[in-house]
Amino acid sequence: MAIIGVLCIMLAVGYFWYFPVYISTTLSYLSDRMKALLKNVGVTFDIQTNDEAYIILHAINLLETN
Repeated sequence: MAIIGVLCIMLAVGYFWYFPVYISTTLSYLSDRMKALLKNVGVTFDIQTNDEAYIILHAINLLETN
């Protein structure tokens, strides 16, 4: 029973450690791809921020208006 408990705790700690890294990497990749898409379409995108969510949402708004 103790081995199963320790295994579950190790899995939970590993999950909570890796999950934020996975989400931030995905958002960073998506924001880079949105910048590339806007560049290919010909839309100027001159925002100087590191907030990935803002970049993604602003890029979607720019694509909707064009």
